[in-house]
Amino acid sequence: MFAHPRARVSRFHVAVLIDPDGVEHRLDPGQVGGTDQPVQAAMTVVQAIRSGTSNALCAEIAADLELEGTVEVASVDYDTIAWFRGEQQPLDRTVHARCPTGSVQ
Repeated sequence: MFAHPRARVSRFHVAVLIDPDGVEHRLDPGQVGGTDQPVQAAMTVVQAIRSGTSNALCAEIAADLELEGTVEVASVDYDTIAWFRGEQQPLDRTVHARCPTGSVQ
């Protein structure tokens, strides 16, 4: 009754840490939005992208992290069917903001 067809490609707005070795690490909700609620943290990222304040969010997250690396605020597209088949590489990735940790911009 509530089901409806979904697009095969899904877009996710994320804030991640890229470590010095180039490995991407998802940040937890507390690191992204100062909350323990994943949906609120996700909406913080979505709102920053939509309002053009990704640089400010990125700088805020990076300044609070005690980890070495670079924070990226990005939109990532995945083929959801392929994902569940083990093909988890994104189809497209747009970086909206990038800043080194420990910096205030």
